[in-house]
Amino acid sequence: MMIERNISKDEVYKTIADGEFIEEYLNDKPFPSYLVFYKVEQNPLHVVCSYNFIDEYAIIITVYRPDTGHFEDDYKTRRKNHG
Repeated sequence: MMIERNISKDEVYKTIADGEFIEEYLNDKPFPSYLVFYKVEQNPLHVVCSYNFIDEYAIIITVYRPDTGHFEDDYKTRRKNHG
């Protein structure tokens, strides 16, 4: 899916390392998951990952470039009535 969306591993790593956690899904199993936002070379990117804080590793669930149909212009705030 990353290749189809033209998203590199480096962009994903950078987003997880330097990005901002904008949503938490604390009830996800087996570990909580998070929506992480970062602008890589001015291109907004979202990574949803689950993180095992005990063993310190992340599981990438999905990555995508957010759009203003679903998010406000800051790409961090979900639109209430997207469409």
